[in-house]
Amino acid sequence: MQQLWQFDQSAFRAIHLGLHQDWLDPFFWVVSSTGLGWVQLLVVLIPPVFLSRKLKELEARTVRTFFRAAVASWKDPVYLVGPLLSVWAIGSILSTVVIKKSIERERPSLFAFARPQEGFEYNSFPSGHTTTSFAIAFMLLFVSWKTPRWWVGPLGLAWASLVGFSRIYRGVHWPTDVLGGVCCGLIAASITYLLMRRTADAVDAEATPETAPSP
Repeated sequence: MQQLWQFDQSAFRAIHLGLHQDWLDPFFWVVSSTGLGWVQLLVVLIPPVFLSRKLKELEARTVRTFFRAAVASWKDPVYLVGPLLSVWAIGSILSTVVIKKSIERERPSLFAFARPQEGFEYNSFPSGHTTTSFAIAFMLLFVSWKTPRWWVGPLGLAWASLVGFSRIYRGVHWPTDVLGGVCCGLIAASITYLLMRRTADAVDAEATPETAPSP
């Protein structure tokens, strides 16, 4: 444990203090903000509504018809709204409700040598931003693997890695908090994907009529 603590301190100092540049602060603020729950929910929910044909086909764009078009677009499997919302929720519950409340760990922002760019004081392990970001990224990797859109997975992992790095750079998480978030995100994505596959297999089994036994 002592070696792990020394690693956390040295790696945190190297990133948070050693790599700090004033011109990088706005960039990592933007990157870190994409790890916020409400930002991720908006990114999952809003684009399908405006990209869907349902909205373009509306004759009278009232609140009611707009909402109906939104619901219809969220059900379109191409946008993965259901799986992404599910994996986000599982990741949030796992990191924030289960683990973070069970493990008391001070954030590096509370130490005198830190120069935090945010004012968090709640338990540090694991990083919630990192957890939900990697949960979404791993889910995109699982569903796009060996498809024409295979590049979505690596792109998502690159974004999630930047989010995790930004949490250290901004001085609010230890490196092991971020590594813990990566693991939590992978667990959340694995659970969601397995449940999704089992549900799909069950639906296919019900839709396929049983072959009658030969006389």
